[in-house]
Amino acid sequence: MNAERGSSKSIDAFLAVALEGGLLVLVVLTTLAYSIQFSDYKVPKVGGVYLVVPLLLGLWLARSVVRGRFSLEHSPLYWPLLVYLTVSALALFFSSNPGRGVEVLLFQACLFGLCIVLADHFRDLAGAIKFLRFVVIIGFIVALIGLLQYGGVLLFPEITNFGDQPISTLGNPNLVAHYLGIILPLTGVMFFLLRGLKDRVLLGFTLGLTGFLLLLTQSRAGWLAVGVAFLFGLYVRRAPTRWVRLAVVWVVVLALLSPSLGLIGDQIYLGGEGRFSERAEHLVQEVWERLRSGFDLRDFSISQRFIIWADTLSLIYANPLLGVGPGNYEMALPPHRTSLRHQDWGELVGERENIARHAHNEYLEIWSESGFVGLVALLWMLGSLLGLGWRRLRRGGDPEISLLALGCMGGLVATLVHSFFSFNLRDPTAATHFWIVAGLLIALCGVGRRPGKYVLDVMLQGLWRRLLAGLIGFGAVLLGCYAGMGYLLGDYYYFQGLKIYHLDAKSDRVVESLGRAIGWRDHDFRYHYLLGLSHIESGRYEAAEASLRRSLELHPHYALSLKLLGRTLYYLNREDEAIGVLKRALKLDPQGEDGHALIALNYRRQGDHERAIEAWIQALALQPNNVRFINSLGVEYQRAGSLDLAMGVLEQGVQQHPENGMIRGHLGEVYLAAGALDKAERSLLKAIELRSEKSSWRSSLVQVYFRQKELDKAILQAEIASRDDPENQVLTRLVQDLKKLPGAGE
Repeated sequence: MNAERGSSKSIDAFLAVALEGGLLVLVVLTTLAYSIQFSDYKVPKVGGVYLVVPLLLGLWLARSVVRGRFSLEHSPLYWPLLVYLTVSALALFFSSNPGRGVEVLLFQACLFGLCIVLADHFRDLAGAIKFLRFVVIIGFIVALIGLLQYGGVLLFPEITNFGDQPISTLGNPNLVAHYLGIILPLTGVMFFLLRGLKDRVLLGFTLGLTGFLLLLTQSRAGWLAVGVAFLFGLYVRRAPTRWVRLAVVWVVVLALLSPSLGLIGDQIYLGGEGRFSERAEHLVQEVWERLRSGFDLRDFSISQRFIIWADTLSLIYANPLLGVGPGNYEMALPPHRTSLRHQDWGELVGERENIARHAHNEYLEIWSESGFVGLVALLWMLGSLLGLGWRRLRRGGDPEISLLALGCMGGLVATLVHSFFSFNLRDPTAATHFWIVAGLLIALCGVGRRPGKYVLDVMLQGLWRRLLAGLIGFGAVLLGCYAGMGYLLGDYYYFQGLKIYHLDAKSDRVVESLGRAIGWRDHDFRYHYLLGLSHIESGRYEAAEASLRRSLELHPHYALSLKLLGRTLYYLNREDEAIGVLKRALKLDPQGEDGHALIALNYRRQGDHERAIEAWIQALALQPNNVRFINSLGVEYQRAGSLDLAMGVLEQGVQQHPENGMIRGHLGEVYLAAGALDKAERSLLKAIELRSEKSSWRSSLVQVYFRQKELDKAILQAEIASRDDPENQVLTRLVQDLKKLPGAGE
């Protein structure tokens, strides 16, 4: 019996070490992991959550099996968590893309499970401190990489080009600010908690680097969030305290040393950047201007958010109770943008991508996806978490526990404040660290006291109970492996296909790679869109139609897929269907001039020149200097018999683009049709000078000379056109016929 107990304890200890090792791996993966083989920095981080967290849950359950008891201590988080997951799962039945919803809900469930595992595992203060020390060290590495980028030193290749902005391994300055909002409060309390000189030096450097990196991100919401967390800490510690006195001392010391530091800075050169002091002065000015812009309602970020928030509120109004389903915000939002907001957005973003993937307000996005009930459940859960931490801080007791709890609370407060302006709880790095800190806070609240009530307490003494618990853990691991590998391999093959497409759009390897991507993640509408685009480039229009319709099943309001489907139907000679699809696209993106142009081409093919003219006019209103649209409108007027209007459009086009041969050539043909032969001759000669390869201009010029009774000139132009296009039998016969006419060759 004693040997059996000893063996169980050894296995339990091994599983505990494995669980803690898995937590360390998760922290590394969600911060430092990225690869240029994926389309985005977040992909390996999300994949890491899917792969590692279920494994941690499996190890946690395995420990319960070994100990013969599964117990879950009561927490005020569990009921709101259950309500939130239930409501979100119910909302999936009404979503347009349930596959995407399941993926997002599984990610959230993984993080909630991570929180529960941490809350149950860290029963002693030393283990929590050791783990948080590792988290802070990783923060030091992230900050160091970001600052080296800012200085022009790239340790790793970048996926996206942000210039010298410090994106580190996270991919975007705003995502860096998400992460630092959690790391800075933890680093601050760890600096005061750990007494060793090496720890103090390391944590001091980390505090300085992460604070400086936060300034460089230019994230006003990040600055505000950390500022609120700092004020919260001062309030809890009842300033003035040692912290405040120390801060004042540092301010005084820096003020006294500033003249000397300025002289030193003048002597340090940074190559093309000039003196160090000049760079520092420029940075201070940038930070000040960025702060001031936060009060300017015309600021780009503020204006953008106002538009997105208005769209989101419209979406919420249409789906108030259960929402549109987790992960379906992007798919459901487009119809809720008014024409006025489309115009404002177009003026604001210009040629940038006209798609909002997030609400830039976590609470609005939760409301839109999980409805009012889901939002209330989430707020209930977050409120319970903060209330738990607040009661621990007010209770006092062990100063080390109180200090750690304060750091955790600071990170949570900073994240929740920042979430009013961003999507922190959807960012894999910030969200993972948020729920790690939440779990540690719950664990700290239980350190040093006896277990209270259990929400679940099951004895696993019998074979069948242990087997069932083991199967549940094994099933969680398998599910995580499938979800993680599917997410990673789907994006990998998609990105490979995208890169091949940019090199050779007609390559069969594009279709092969995208087929593999879809095999892993069929619910991603972008995969089907790119596959449809590749089919169009290769002339496989039926296959393109199938891919694009599948893309629209997953995202019914994706304007790019609608436009591409409209073009495909045009190629398939199904004009009525094409026009209907393109009109749907224009409702979603009324600023898209290419939609009007495609509609015009369909009307032209149907012989409905009046409607085609209306469509070309609308396209030109959006791009008044577009040469193709000017040409097409002129041609449309000519085909409709409105030669004066055609001349007016094309003459204006010549004034705007005097060196464009296409406009001059078409204008010459209109002059010819109107009988203005001298003008036609001059315009066509200039068009030939600019674009000599266009044999049609010479053919028109032949007609001009023929009508002017200048047969020799007509024959000369016909012979040149025939030499330029020897395969054209019409031109060959034209030369022969002209030479047979009386007076030819005289």
